[in-house]
Amino acid sequence: METRLTNRAYIPVSLAAADDAVVVAREGGRVVFLNDTARRWFGLDGAEPDLWLMAQQARPVNTFWELFSAPGRATFHLRERQVEATSHVIQTESGRQLMVVFQERHAVDAPTQRQLDPARAMVVISDISQTISASLHLSETLNSILSSVARVVPYDAGEICLWDPDRATLKPRGRIGDPDLLEPLDRAGGEYHIDEGYTGWLARYRQPLLVGEVAARTDVRPKFNSPEAPFQSYVGVPLHVGDQFIGTLELISREFSAFDHDDLFLLQAIAGQAAIAIDNARLYEEQRERLNELSGLQQIAQTMGALTDSRQLYAQLTERIGRLMNVEMCGVLLYDEASHALVGQPPFFGVPETVVRMYRIPLHDARVARALWATTRPGTATTSSTRPRCATSTCSTWRPSSGCGPAPSRA
Repeated sequence: METRLTNRAYIPVSLAAADDAVVVAREGGRVVFLNDTARRWFGLDGAEPDLWLMAQQARPVNTFWELFSAPGRATFHLRERQVEATSHVIQTESGRQLMVVFQERHAVDAPTQRQLDPARAMVVISDISQTISASLHLSETLNSILSSVARVVPYDAGEICLWDPDRATLKPRGRIGDPDLLEPLDRAGGEYHIDEGYTGWLARYRQPLLVGEVAARTDVRPKFNSPEAPFQSYVGVPLHVGDQFIGTLELISREFSAFDHDDLFLLQAIAGQAAIAIDNARLYEEQRERLNELSGLQQIAQTMGALTDSRQLYAQLTERIGRLMNVEMCGVLLYDEASHALVGQPPFFGVPETVVRMYRIPLHDARVARALWATTRPGTATTSSTRPRCATSTCSTWRPSSGCGPAPSRA
């Protein structure tokens, strides 16, 4: 027969303070003890405790479960509270049990006067405001933000990643600091996927993360931590403009516990202003690229109207389009009614003329290429495995970013 829950003391006094929540569970997840504070925090209201239902109130849930599977330490949200929890193994006559002590942290979304020095925050916010008025170039804005943060939160390396909603990845766009720490970051790859490293954790949960000792934190691990240039502590915050997630601001240090909750609150206080500056700079960069594209299209139109020699026309046209689209190869193919094929018109940009003269795409009725041509809609090839479906083998040498489509005229 199962033993009913009692208040018999399983816990040494030194492990938990009077206002901490304590939960003890057997392997397998059956709760055998919890104190009144834990009942209140989990909202049990006299109900029998169920560890699975209790876990649903934690974010992230996986972090909660890991505390009840092995000894460890983690920081996460429990309902409206931010808590830091530590789990310990207890050997009893009935077997191995895990005790988890939850200590409340002050809410990260409502910093108090005691937790945050307004003067420190204003130094960075003032610098960021000057950055907005001085430059709208994205790279300069990112580096200026990281430099401003360094004035009030010392770190060894800092990184700002921007969110790509189409790829669901974060890409580093701004980095400053110790080259020995930045070089392994570059070797680790050019982007972070959701749940990949600390950056991926921020993308998943959109919450701040503070790690005082990287090696001791097991619920979330960095994407890299080079043995020859290790970092020992980390702090990162998500960047939002309104409800829109746009990226992350992250700092690392070689020292243990280099960052504290005051630093975390400070980063959160300035994150909003930093996000606005970044978003403005990114919009400006997109508009500038768009203007460059429009200017390039105007130049192409002028070229087509000014040149009468077809060879010069193709040379100018393919080069301008190729450079505008930032591709390695670009060419014009015209439909030849006698051979029912699209025939390359030399010269191509980035392709030897001897290859161009042999380049043609048959448009027989049974071919996929014929169906694509008949629709008169543009088509693109994104991987080498898809290219042979719409072209001959010669086309397989093109870059993934290059594409082909029907010309406005079939003459």
